[in-house]
Amino acid sequence: MPDPATNKLKQQVNALTKDNDLTANMPPDKFKKMVAQKLQVIVNDLADRIHSEVHTMPPSKLPLAFGILQDKLLTLQGEATVRTQKTITVSHQDFNSILNALPAKTEVIESNVQEPINAPQEVKGV
Repeated sequence: MPDPATNKLKQQVNALTKDNDLTANMPPDKFKKMVAQKLQVIVNDLADRIHSEVHTMPPSKLPLAFGILQDKLLTLQGEATVRTQKTITVSHQDFNSILNALPAKTEVIESNVQEPINAPQEVKGV
């Protein structure tokens, strides 16, 4: 059963849409507002009907109804309804090409290391 606010909205929408000539010459913004109000009434009525009939709906219809209603609920709550994912595969050859394309960074390190004076010599064969 629609609430009083919905009934009032229905009356306003009906008053706006009684004459088709009125809507034909209506500015686009006003027309969009009127259609949005009408859709609001329809959505509210359908939500009430689905709520009251959910236990008598054929089981085969429930998954589709659930999916649509869940998607619309997420939309109304400002949540994302679509997730886009892109994956790429990089082979070893591709990875090596990427590494080789990087600019080479070389750094010369100066050192004062000297060879030991009495360095042991390598012994070959025993």
